[in-house]
Amino acid sequence: DWNSARRLPLAGVDQCGETIGASAVDLLIEQLNNNEVGIPSTPKCVLMEGRWRDGPTVRPAPVNP
Repeated sequence: DWNSARRLPLAGVDQCGETIGASAVDLLIEQLNNNEVGIPSTPKCVLMEGRWRDGPTVRPAPVNP
């Protein structure tokens, strides 16, 4: 949760670390299930979309730019 005590209410991109971690575990499980060991000959690239979080450290956008 964005407002949890472990995070400051700063503006910026939330990189969704928990989702990235879950995806890494999914890739590892896939390799284990396929009996793959070592560095893959064709690496996979998984992209996770970040989310912008408003906060008090960035001023609001102008009404009429």
